Amino acid sequence: ISLKEEHHLITPGAYSVLRCPTYTGFLFGLSGGAISMGELRGFVGVLLLLIAFLMKIKGEENLLSAHFGEVYTNYRERVNKIIPGLW
Repeated sequence: ISLKEEHHLITPGAYSVLRCPTYTGFLFGLSGGAISMGELRGFVGVLLLLIAFLMKIKGEENLLSAHFGEVYTNYRERVNKIIPGLW
C-alpha cells in the first residue's frame, strides 16, 4: 500500500457508489464460481478472500485518511465500502 507523487482522491464513476469497486467485482465473480461449483470449498475460498480484502482495505483506508484527512473522512461517510447501500 503506497501513495504516488501528486496522488489524488478519485470519487467519480464507480467510486461514487463504492469505495472498493474492484474488490466487490472480484468477490461477486468468485461467488458466482462458488455457486456454479456447488462445493463448500468454493464458499470457504470466497470467505477467506473477503477477510483478506477487509484487512487490506483497513490498511488502505488508514493511509488515505492520514493523507487526505477530512476529505477522505467525508467520502467514507457517504460512500459504502463493498456492498452498495449496505456496507
